[in-house]
Amino acid sequence: MDGSGFCQSTGWGGAVRKVRISSTCGIRPERRARILVRANWDDRRRYRPDIKGQRRRVDFSLKKVNDRFKMYKNGTLAPDENALFTIFRDYSSLGLPDKVVEVQEFMESCGFELAGKHFLVLMKAFIKARQMSKALDCFDEIKARNLNVGCYFYSQLIGSFGRAKCLDEVRFLKKMVEEDQVKLDIYVYNAFIDAFMKNGDTKGAKAMFDALAAEEDLVPNAVTFNTLINGMARRRDLNGALQIFQAMQDSGVKADVLTYNSMIDASAKCNDTARARKYISEMAEAGIKPTTVSYNSLIFVYTNRRDMRNARKVAKEMEENGVPQDQITYNTLLSGFAKRGDVEGCYECFSEMLRRKLEPNTITFSCLMTAFVRRGDMDGALEAVEEMKSRQIPLDEVAYNTLIDGYAKVGDFDSATQTLKEMDASRFQPGTITYNSLIAGFGKVGRVEDARSLFNEMGRRNVRRDTVSYNALISAYVRVGDIENSVKIVEEMKKKRVRVDATTYNAIIDAYAKKGLFEEVWTWLSHMNEAKVKPDFVTYTILIDGLFKAGDFDAAVDVYEEMRKQRQPMSLITYNMLISIFSRRKVLNKVHSLLADMKREGVMPDIITYNSLIDAYCKSDDLLKAVETFDKMLTENVKPNTITFNTLIEAHVRQGDIDGGFMVLEEMRTHRVRVDGITYNTLLKGTAKEGLIQDMEDILAQMLDKGIKPGTITIAVVAEACVEKRRLDVLERLFEKLRTAGAKPDAMAYAHAIAGFCKADDTEAADKFVELMREDKVEPITHVVNALVSSQ
Repeated sequence: MDGSGFCQSTGWGGAVRKVRISSTCGIRPERRARILVRANWDDRRRYRPDIKGQRRRVDFSLKKVNDRFKMYKNGTLAPDENALFTIFRDYSSLGLPDKVVEVQEFMESCGFELAGKHFLVLMKAFIKARQMSKALDCFDEIKARNLNVGCYFYSQLIGSFGRAKCLDEVRFLKKMVEEDQVKLDIYVYNAFIDAFMKNGDTKGAKAMFDALAAEEDLVPNAVTFNTLINGMARRRDLNGALQIFQAMQDSGVKADVLTYNSMIDASAKCNDTARARKYISEMAEAGIKPTTVSYNSLIFVYTNRRDMRNARKVAKEMEENGVPQDQITYNTLLSGFAKRGDVEGCYECFSEMLRRKLEPNTITFSCLMTAFVRRGDMDGALEAVEEMKSRQIPLDEVAYNTLIDGYAKVGDFDSATQTLKEMDASRFQPGTITYNSLIAGFGKVGRVEDARSLFNEMGRRNVRRDTVSYNALISAYVRVGDIENSVKIVEEMKKKRVRVDATTYNAIIDAYAKKGLFEEVWTWLSHMNEAKVKPDFVTYTILIDGLFKAGDFDAAVDVYEEMRKQRQPMSLITYNMLISIFSRRKVLNKVHSLLADMKREGVMPDIITYNSLIDAYCKSDDLLKAVETFDKMLTENVKPNTITFNTLIEAHVRQGDIDGGFMVLEEMRTHRVRVDGITYNTLLKGTAKEGLIQDMEDILAQMLDKGIKPGTITIAVVAEACVEKRRLDVLERLFEKLRTAGAKPDAMAYAHAIAGFCKADDTEAADKFVELMREDKVEPITHVVNALVSSQ
């Protein structure tokens, strides 16, 4: 269900109430460590502090509480209700329900009456210890004692269950308040809405919102709307968030910083850069200063697109606007560089982070490791591990998984298996992500049986096999061309009620598209639609790519139009393919339209984009525009490559501007771009056609010095040029150089040479070339020689 349902409700409006939503993601590592340890004290193997010594501090805190309680128990201190309640609450915060019960019994033995607040604290302790049935049993005790609990009790309890992801318990509380006809306040309604949204129950959240709207003396406030928008953002439901945001504005509730941050977050998660930017501008216009969270979300959009240039611009903008950059800012930037395998960018960002005295954590080093892994440099990844150890930051599950993933990607399965054993021996048990990495690794090198074996091992070890596990196995079969088994796995997923997602369908569709079986492609798209799985931008990209390679450009453009209609985000790869299609067709107005779309969506052109543009202008004989595009490319710090210069050289040569071609060659050398065989062949053919024999000789000499052999067609053109200019001496020298360099002329080149010598009545030279043909085992083309002789 999307957010559209919320707009059917009435009674929008109310006062704005600002609240501070906290998240462990924004808390310092050492503080987060203490929270995690307190969250489940009895299960010490599950959590460990990021910084050495944090558990020691928690142990010390527990010791202090134990010592205080002991003093009351042994009579050293006279029982004091407030002091004992503090101990009661401290044990609860440490997640020790047994100790809380012990204090409760002691308080009752001292004659103190327990109130609703005591049971609230006790229930929170049970929730933290994941003893949900005991937490709910407390309700029976409350009723037995006839204790009157108010809305604060319910709002706190609902919030605790919601944060603990206990949706059934939240629903139980909803049923209880309905049966007991409890008069709820705005805080309880908001707590219910928040709990439902956090657990993905949009229907339950809407039911509570409708109930709130039906109240005569209550109206939804800013917190209500912010909770709904934030929930939609977590679900990546931008349309739902937009509808609620619009309803909030229509109801007269003023948007605050949390509202805008949630809208920016929703836009970011849907890769809508323009909209995220728009909300930051709206914040400033409304007199609300964008926060670190606002900018971090925008940075996330760009890093998700791997557009690090704009991501760094946003970070610089933060600094210029006096918005502090935090650990998350740098970790997000590091994540972006890591996704591109840009180790240099990672280290530059890491150094800047240290200069700002921001402490790196496991996420920071995991990003560094990921960068090395993507580059295939496992030595670098291991150096990052050593740096972690030197800073006393222990490896976590993510670090182990990154190492295993890295070894799998480089095909070092012995090291991957060894790391898996080390992980198994540590407090981190290999889980779904670990196995998924190995299955995907084996699949990429075509080791389907090994991938299947690991998949089966997951079942034996009761490791949950999720959609990604199945998708990795499907991809393994697809890679070896076994579509039949891939389809069987999809059927198995359906039988076992494992979610079949867009990635699953994309793998099958991609397999058929690569084989050119588009009837099957359309069939699976139909299956996808029947399963109510929405095609994503990957689906459309696969279709465009497949149709592009099959030469069905009209169908590729149709898919693009549908993609735009569905408001799917366009990746740089998709834009480049479409620009290439329209460039080949010389439809420059469409090319310009696509460039405008790229600019509007914040997608930066890369070398492939610029090369396609230059090629389009060159094919349209508009060298001026091609050169302007080349200059713009340099301005945007996009480094030209061999293809760029070869396209320009070919355009100059085609127009008979050989001097222009040589000028581009010099520019190519100035930029230290590799000159390849295509470069030399283009210039060689150009000089030959223009009859520039000396330039032709120079180019051929440079080619052979660099070990580059001219193509057979080029050699034939050179031979023809020498014959036309009656430079048979040059032709003889060139053939000798070519044969010495191992670049044997073909039958057509020999035909031109022999015909030339025959026409010049140099039968000795003609006979010599016939003998060379025999040595090179080139089959003579008699009719071609006769035709050439007669035409000259």
